[in-house]
Amino acid sequence: MPAHGERRPDRPTGPSAVEVGLTLERALDLAFSEHPALVRARAEVDVAAARLEQAGRWTNPDLVAGFENAPIEGGTFQQAEYLLGVGQSVPLSARHARERDVGARERQLAEEEASAQLFEVRRAVHGAFATALYAQAVDELVGELARVAEQSLGLARARLEAGDAVAAEVAKMRLEHGLAQREARRAETTWRIASGDLVAAIGAPARTIDSVAGDLDLALALPALEELVQRLDENPAILVAAARADVAAAQVDLAQALRVPELRFELLYRRDEATEINAFDAFVGVPLNLWSSGRAYVKEKRRALTAARADELAQRNALAGHLRRAHLELERAIEDLQHLRSEILPRVEELMALSSARHELGDILLDELLQARRELLKKRLEECALQREALRAFAELTPYLEFDGPG
Repeated sequence: MPAHGERRPDRPTGPSAVEVGLTLERALDLAFSEHPALVRARAEVDVAAARLEQAGRWTNPDLVAGFENAPIEGGTFQQAEYLLGVGQSVPLSARHARERDVGARERQLAEEEASAQLFEVRRAVHGAFATALYAQAVDELVGELARVAEQSLGLARARLEAGDAVAAEVAKMRLEHGLAQREARRAETTWRIASGDLVAAIGAPARTIDSVAGDLDLALALPALEELVQRLDENPAILVAAARADVAAAQVDLAQALRVPELRFELLYRRDEATEINAFDAFVGVPLNLWSSGRAYVKEKRRALTAARADELAQRNALAGHLRRAHLELERAIEDLQHLRSEILPRVEELMALSSARHELGDILLDELLQARRELLKKRLEECALQREALRAFAELTPYLEFDGPG
């Protein structure tokens, strides 16, 4: 954002790197397409889908080859018995179905996490954009205050030269002018920080925000708390916690299925070179669960399921508290903003209008008119602060509102 109408010389000149008049819609589009957290979340969904494609497949058979009963002396290879065949492990339990179930639930978890990340990016962009709008508006208002202070100082100096003012009045105006200049520098720094935070929220560090375009005076409707509480189960964080519990439950079923051993079948062709007899061998093997029965693994997965369900309940409680707090903050911010506009600003504007009329009639001096102008600008700054607070409170409620996704 240009400082008081001047373009900053240290901005990149590449058209793709500078955003001039960035709107909220444009910021959200950039975030949805470029934010690395969303790119990673979408990649995790693809990873989970690939794991599901592999889950539940049979193990590959083994090719078995060798020879037996080969004498050490005299016709070692001519009198040996040659073996060639295949071996295959066959599960006796429903482990393949359990593996596919775990894979499907892990993919669902990845999708819920991607959705939750989308909501978080959306919330962060909303909040950062509101702050940037506020910083830009403050920079403009503070710049106007600085100009008013400069006019007041010039007027005081002129009155001192004309003998209509004392040195103390000039010193007071010089102090106000210095304070106004300091506030202007602070406002400029605040804008730079806010624009940098917005770039970080969008997730596009190569971009630079020259200015933002939007209206702090949005018609913020206060959603009904009861409706938001009823939709709490649709919150992305709760859906993620529930999906993790589902994965943990599926892993318990898989761990129990893994306790059942697999049968090992081998079918071999045998060739006895000494007698030139062809034959076949068949073997069946079963692992003996002597040293590791899998009980500890099942116990581990059951404890993990208990933890996941407890985390889901804790997430519900935390979000219910956050929802009520965010709703109260938005309600208070809207009430404060409405009070300022209905009870305070009209009176300050009325005083400003009266001062302007009196100045035109010659009843008051210009410095009194400028003082009234300063008071009006200060109330405008207060209005901006309340607007920013309302928008930030509304941003905190966005995870609880309906959202169909980007585009």
